[in-house]
Amino acid sequence: MDNDFVSELGVGLLAHRMRRVVDQIMADCRSYLTSTGLAVPAKGVSTVLLLEAEGALGITEISQRLNFSHTLVVRLVSPLTSAGLVVEHRDPNDGRRRVLELTERGRRAAEEVRARFLAPAETAYLNLFKEIGVDVFDVIERLDVALADKSFVTRLHESKAGDTAVRKSA
Repeated sequence: MDNDFVSELGVGLLAHRMRRVVDQIMADCRSYLTSTGLAVPAKGVSTVLLLEAEGALGITEISQRLNFSHTLVVRLVSPLTSAGLVVEHRDPNDGRRRVLELTERGRRAAEEVRARFLAPAETAYLNLFKEIGVDVFDVIERLDVALADKSFVTRLHESKAGDTAVRKSA
């Protein structure tokens, strides 16, 4: 990219660059879902598919199963509820616990997403990985494992200011 300040700063701002890539992919997924008449918000696809697969779940269980923060799941639920895909109710045994389940519309939408989005998305990703010569899914899997073993904040504290690692060139 020309005149990209963040790129010029280098690998130290990798998370910023990754966020931009994810934001672009999510915008493209949102556009695809809309253009194909699929009624699921792009950011809610995994939540809808989880509820389809496992039935009614609490916010905490969704958070744990998707490895999302509790706060993020709460934010994701509102558009799903507004779209009529999910209903929320209080657990009769624990009034503090919010339980979510798909509506009939949500179940149909989940089936449509499985049938008309997942396969094209997988093919598009695999073609992209081939084009760039890197299996990004594998890289993310390895990043997840490494960061579960040692957090990035620990790695930052272990690094000394001014030390630079040798970066492999592409």
